[in-house]
Amino acid sequence: MERLLNPMDQTEDEPAENDPVASLAHSQFGIDYLFPLQRMAIANILDGMDSGEKLRQLVLFPTGFGKSLCFQLPALLAPGPSVVVYPLLALMNDQERSLEKRGIPCAVFRGGMEDEERRLQQQAVRSGKARIIITNPECLATPRLRSFLAEVKIFHLAIDEAHCVSEWGETFRPSYLELSACIEAIQPKVVSAFTATASPTVAKAIARYIFGTEAFSLVTADIDKPNIRYSIEPTLCPAHTLLRLVTEKPKPLIVFDQSRNGVREVCGIIRENTGLDAKFYHAGLSREEKNAVEAWFMESTDGVLTATCAYGIP
Repeated sequence: MERLLNPMDQTEDEPAENDPVASLAHSQFGIDYLFPLQRMAIANILDGMDSGEKLRQLVLFPTGFGKSLCFQLPALLAPGPSVVVYPLLALMNDQERSLEKRGIPCAVFRGGMEDEERRLQQQAVRSGKARIIITNPECLATPRLRSFLAEVKIFHLAIDEAHCVSEWGETFRPSYLELSACIEAIQPKVVSAFTATASPTVAKAIARYIFGTEAFSLVTADIDKPNIRYSIEPTLCPAHTLLRLVTEKPKPLIVFDQSRNGVREVCGIIRENTGLDAKFYHAGLSREEKNAVEAWFMESTDGVLTATCAYGIP
């Protein structure tokens, strides 16, 4: 593949046959137009195919801007596998389902895997069938996975929701602070950190923990999120107000609570008083139970999910 030119020079009208990135976006992801900043992030990754140096970038895009495409699409063009690190099992499973629907095989490494399951995932990567590897910081920090990833010569390592490095790594997810050591052990040609939530202080912490003293490119868009609205609902009876809101609001929807007991109780209240299809989700569920709830919610058109932050980043 020819080296990409300045992504800002690409136009929406350029013939797809002359633009392999746009052609792949359309054929594999059903996307007819890439924003210039998406092109820039993708080009920074693919530039690693021609550069003799390691490439590093921090990408700050707002929610809904298409961050995932920026590491999934180049993974299909890169000369080696790509690793994507997610903070939560729910996000890992969601991306796995999304890729499967598009006919894109991926390998997933999570905690508690049986030896045979791990072997099959490794075989999919070694054979070239799986170009995208999904995992989390805790698994990435294990010597077994690090050794395997070093062996298969990872081209690109992407950290999604990279603000967790600062917000969680310094408290209850110390494995995030090991990312730099993991990168050193795996030696990917390109490393990208993606987030939609990064103040200047958090951005500096991300760079410090992931890139260390290495130079990096910054690709940033306006991180205002007009598609997200915050409001406070005055109430004298929280349960009554909750029932009114879940009845009135478009569905499917998620109700977050801070505890496992809380999500079970709220789910029961909704079921008993509205007749709506409601389920709960928290970190204490088995993997099979989590997968079943996630699959139900992704396909639901009228469901209500009550969840702790184990489902996603609130």
